[in-house]
Amino acid sequence: MKNFYLIFKKEIKEYFNSPLAYIIMIVFLIISGWLFASTIFLIDSVTIRNFTYNVPVLLMFFAPALAMQLMPEEFHAGTLEILGTLPLKDEEIVLGKVFASFTLLAAAILLTLVFPFSISFFGNVDWGQVTGAYIGMILIGGLFLSFGIFASSVTNNQVVSFIIGFAISFVFFIAGKLTGIMPGFGGEIVGYIGIDSHWESISRGVIDLRNIFYFLSVSGFFVYSSLIIFKKRVRLGFYSFSSAILMAGIIIILNILLSGFVLRADLTQNNIYSLSSASKNMVRELDDPVLVKAYFSENIPSQYKKNKKYLKDILHEYRAYSDEKIKFEFISPTGDSQVARQAMGYGIPPLKFTETGQEKFEVKQGYMGLVIIYSDRTETIPVVQKLNSLEYDLTTKIKKITSGDLKKVGFIGTLAISDKMKGSITERYELSSATAAAQLENYDSVVVRADKNFTPSDLDILKAAFDKNIPIAVFADKYKVNMQEFSAGVIDTGINGVLSPLGVTISPGLILDEQNQRISVTTRQGFFTIQNYVDYPYFPRIAALNTDNPSVKDLGSISLPYVSPLKVIKQDGYITEKLAETSENSWLDADPGYMSPMRNYHPSRDAKLGPFTVGVSIRKKDSPMRAVVFSNSRLFDEAYMVTPSNRALFLNTVDYITQDEDLISIRSKAVSARPLKETTPATKRFVKVLDIFFMPLVLFSAGIYRWKRKEYKNLKKKRMYLDESITPP
Repeated sequence: MKNFYLIFKKEIKEYFNSPLAYIIMIVFLIISGWLFASTIFLIDSVTIRNFTYNVPVLLMFFAPALAMQLMPEEFHAGTLEILGTLPLKDEEIVLGKVFASFTLLAAAILLTLVFPFSISFFGNVDWGQVTGAYIGMILIGGLFLSFGIFASSVTNNQVVSFIIGFAISFVFFIAGKLTGIMPGFGGEIVGYIGIDSHWESISRGVIDLRNIFYFLSVSGFFVYSSLIIFKKRVRLGFYSFSSAILMAGIIIILNILLSGFVLRADLTQNNIYSLSSASKNMVRELDDPVLVKAYFSENIPSQYKKNKKYLKDILHEYRAYSDEKIKFEFISPTGDSQVARQAMGYGIPPLKFTETGQEKFEVKQGYMGLVIIYSDRTETIPVVQKLNSLEYDLTTKIKKITSGDLKKVGFIGTLAISDKMKGSITERYELSSATAAAQLENYDSVVVRADKNFTPSDLDILKAAFDKNIPIAVFADKYKVNMQEFSAGVIDTGINGVLSPLGVTISPGLILDEQNQRISVTTRQGFFTIQNYVDYPYFPRIAALNTDNPSVKDLGSISLPYVSPLKVIKQDGYITEKLAETSENSWLDADPGYMSPMRNYHPSRDAKLGPFTVGVSIRKKDSPMRAVVFSNSRLFDEAYMVTPSNRALFLNTVDYITQDEDLISIRSKAVSARPLKETTPATKRFVKVLDIFFMPLVLFSAGIYRWKRKEYKNLKKKRMYLDESITPP
């Protein structure tokens, strides 16, 4: 160990005694900073994904560059033979060099932590996801570095060493991107060899034993091969490569064996990629077995194999937490018409895929769905497509199939909601229009849409619902808006007369906010049609959500288009809490007129400034009655579903008033948004400059100081016996 440390220390000093390490690290940091900072305020999200997406490409260049001098420099200077005569083991020499270069590379990667720290001042950073991403970056860097070390051991030329190391890195980098054009089993093998499938999981914040072993085993193999070549070149003896071949075989077998072993840690803040406590509790309470039949064709394109892998992993978790009551099997309909008919009988349709065949594109048919069977009931997920909502889909289906009768939700107002939204509700509830007060006895809760089509009879039914203490969710507009002309007109639904006894009324005016949603606007200029993406203050993006209320606490942000402020006055006998508020940079347009997205908006001198309340929850003391009020009904329109969290808000609200809150946490974690807080252009420029140049300047200053210090020490040695004063730098 002592000799290993001496070699390690020697290599570190050699790196920093030459400008090479500083140049490589500074260039790496500047490019990384530019990749991160150039888009962070455009994507408007607290994430480092825009940086981590490009990291493998950067490391493919910089890791071989760090390693290219390790062996060739020793061979060129003739010092490797001297090292061979010292009482040092070959393993100590090679590993000392390996860990020195790895330390340097890891330090360069960790210096980019300034990126997540810089945006943490503008929003909620998922540090679990960041931790996973940095573990992945270091593993990829170590892998590419092992390629560079192997390349440096086979040649005396640094340039040739870099080219070989880069070439091997490129093969592993590009392999994961060839799965879409390589058919069948070959594409699956190439996909596993490539880094993409392993990096994608870790970069999301999921640490999987299989991916960790892949990186460590492949890196270890190339370091071991470098050691054998080193022995052969230094000791001038015959060293068989049979041990390296044997090691490669063992690594392949272990990777195959581990592919069926699930052991992973989800580091993300809301445990997005692992079962939530609601799912665990639900399956623990199952009385009878549930069977999941997953119909996945063997010939589906390789890029969809990850869907099968993720589904299998999550079903393993369901089975473990259900004490084996949930069972599953994967069935391939490929080449079996009877199984294919069975899948279609369950409502799983055949999909058409295009993939590369014999020098041409071929259209093939395959299946990617599942059916859940409980007694004589079935529920189907026709296509396993969205992985981030897979847990919600599975738990919803299992709960529905095992629960018996569904709760009933009445709808007051025009039942004009999108088919997708209606389908999401009917997965959990029986939904129907409440057209008479006598029907209210049949409902567990009521949803109200008070828009321009709200009628006096609808208002009477709403009054009756409040009198009967039925839980209610009210989504009400103060204005009707013409989206073609961007004009607004007041509507009087009479809703304030019903809400005022609860201490809530909708005030006149529309809210504008500097923290807003970007929308697409199409304009014509002559013969040309131009699509513009503009920030629209009339679509406030609301991030100030109540962290104690389950309906909104995990959504991150919502967008409420053309929303009015709520006036809240606490009343005796009611418990009122604010659910959502606009930002401090919001203001009120008291008399909205022309609202073109192409205008520049600023608060007038006499404008009322925010924040404004736009959502409240009301509970009646000593009563099951609870109500939720939002001063916006446009959530129901698919055209206004500008963020996934808007749909989740509506579904969460229905769950909340019906007091069936099990699935809220699952649904919310899949759509949680992390918007950046609005800030000034000067602050944005400062953050960009900081991210790009701060760490490179620190490193440059450290290099200058070290160079001056070294120069001073050399000068001191020369004048050791002279009577001259020396001024240290």
